Amino acid sequence: MAALLDEKTLAAFARRVEAVQPEAPRRWGKLTAHGMISHLYRSMEISLGEVEGIKDQSIPGLRGVLAFLIFRVLPFPRGLVKAPDIFTPPPREEFESERKDLLAIMKRFVETSAQEPERKTVNPMLGPTTLNYWRRIHGKHFEHHLKQFGA
Repeated sequence: MAALLDEKTLAAFARRVEAVQPEAPRRWGKLTAHGMISHLYRSMEISLGEVEGIKDQSIPGLRGVLAFLIFRVLPFPRGLVKAPDIFTPPPREEFESERKDLLAIMKRFVETSAQEPERKTVNPMLGPTTLNYWRRIHGKHFEHHLKQFGA
């Protein structure tokens, strides 16, 4: 699967999200399946600029190199990098409700990024990021976590 979350890959990513079982064992890391669903939902909210208080903590000279390596060259690191706490809130609701919310925000992100690809929101680790580039981030990020739970 291409490492983008866009119109062409949305249905395939959605099927894989739907395949995740609440009790699915993780293959690496510390997240539970429910925690992973919450984490992906929060990532989508951040990319759409819907979370208040997001601060750019990136290092300007390093963020371009880091983004290039992580999202274009290297495999996503397994269990080596812990996301900032803002990306890992506790689950808000029961699993199925959060999964439904994730599927809805995925669709909304794809629609919004198609309409406004150059709109920028703050990525805490990469600084100002276009929705177009967020497509790549989400594609690789979703791929990483869906594999983590066997989907």
